[in-house]
Order: sequence, then structure tokens, then C-alpha cells
Amino acid sequence: MARGSADDQWSSLHLSAFLGQRQLARLQIAWGRAEVNARDRRCRTPLHLAGEKGHADVVAMLLNRKAEVDPRDGEGCTPLHRAAANGHVRALNVLVKRRADVEARDKRGRTPLHLAALNDRGECVAALMAAGADAAAADDDSRTPLHLAVDRGQSDAALRLVAGGGGVGARDNRGCTALHLAAIRNLGSVVQALIGAGADLNVSNRSGRTAVHLAADVGYKDIVDMLIGAGADINVEDGIGGQPLRLSGMLDSEEVERLIADAKRES
Repeated sequence: MARGSADDQWSSLHLSAFLGQRQLARLQIAWGRAEVNARDRRCRTPLHLAGEKGHADVVAMLLNRKAEVDPRDGEGCTPLHRAAANGHVRALNVLVKRRADVEARDKRGRTPLHLAALNDRGECVAALMAAGADAAAADDDSRTPLHLAVDRGQSDAALRLVAGGGGVGARDNRGCTALHLAAIRNLGSVVQALIGAGADLNVSNRSGRTAVHLAADVGYKDIVDMLIGAGADINVEDGIGGQPLRLSGMLDSEEVERLIADAKRES
């Protein structure tokens, strides 16, 4: 028996959906031995499990036999959330074609696109955006899918979101944009993409800090170089009067300090 099936009180159909046994699942429904929308202990239906495991043929069969397309599990997730989070683009496409809600929110306010971005599921990110998912949707922490991807260092998903124009200038509950997060995570390719997409280089977070403050603070010379080269203001003070030049000096990062000093002389 699959791990968790007894503890979670799975029906026979839950187990068949989890294992991808389409023919057996079809017979269980046809013989009246299984309820297609049965719930386990965590409020998951067989469709949740088929989506989570990526069994696209089982997903299609369950939907053809009147499975609800957008049931919520105990975390507020739909089968589309589960397929997106686990990178199963074929199952995701089946659900989307059957009009699954691409803007459904879980208990943290996250859409399927948030979960795809969080887990660096690039193909699912692309498929959801192609289906019209709102790339600028904010969760309960005011974070967009782009915020989540960048903060987790998920470059593939982040680059796809930037290319799609999603949430480039959005701020989370700390006032941070994706550029702030990319700078402090040392994600050079994402910083470059955000610059190309027109991200505001001088926007401050709630601590009064810009992306160049954050990069200078931890001595990321290449990121500082990119930001200054693109026109970031090196004279702006943060909430405690710190300038990027001073911050780099505090950490004894000679390359960063020299770079900022040179830019200051040229300005």
C-alpha cells in the first residue's frame, strides 16, 4: 500500500489515482464501488492525487466521470495547484482545458502560478501564463509569483516571469521589489533581466534601502557593477543614513568600495 494511504483514509479510488491506474479507477467508478469526489483525511479528492503525481490520463478520466474540477483540500489547494507545484505540465494542461480556475487561491492567498514559481517549474509557469494567469497576483504577504521565485533563487521561473512582464515593480509587505531580492540573492541573470524590463533601480524598501544598498552590504561586486552601470543612484541614503559607499567600507569589500568610489567621481 502507498505510504500515507491508511493514515489519510484513502478510498480505493484515491489509491488508484495516486498510482496512475486509469483502467482500474475507471472500473471502480463504473461498478459503483468508488465515489469520484470522495475526500481523504486531508480533504483531497482522487483528482488532487492524480494531479499531484502527474497522471494526465487519470485526470482526464476522472473529469469525464464528473469529478469536480476545482475542489479544495485542507490547505485550500485545487488539483491545479498540486499539478503546478510538482511540475506536471501535461496534467496541468488537461485541467486548464477543462476550465480549472487559474486564479484559485489557497489559504495563503497563492495561485497555481505562485506555487509553480516557488518550485521553479518553468514549463508550468509558461503554460499558466499562456492560459491567462495573472503574473502580478499578490498573496497574503503581498508577494507575486516573481517575488517567490527570486527569493528562492529559482532563476528559470523568474526569467520566464520577467519575460512575461509579471510583477516587475510590485512590492511585498517589506516594500521589496523583485530587484531587491535578486540583488541580495546574487542572481545576476535575473538582475540583468529586470534592468532590461525597466525595473526602478532606485526604489527603496521599508528600511529605505535600494537594491544597490543591499548588494553593496554583502559585497556582491558584479551586482553592484550592473546596477551602477544601469544608472543606480549611489548617493541615496537608507533609513539610517547609510550610503552604498559606506556600507561596502563597513564590510571591507575593496572591489565594491572602489567601484562605487569611481562611479561617484564620474557622476
